[in-house]
Amino acid sequence: MLFPGLLHMSLVRAQVKSEVIVGAQNVSSMGPGAYTGEVSADHYMDYGIRYVLIGHSDRRHKLDET
Repeated sequence: MLFPGLLHMSLVRAQVKSEVIVGAQNVSSMGPGAYTGEVSADHYMDYGIRYVLIGHSDRRHKLDET
């Protein structure tokens, strides 16, 4: 599994073998809509992304997420 940053996700998906799973690093808790800078699960699914890394230690520590 690879979890590239959002800006490099398409590039990584295009360059890895099909059996390599590419996931996202974060997902919005909001549904689809106009939330500046946020990416919803629906948006990821439109691009074939089925996995998201959530609850990562740096986000808990630096951004006070739970």
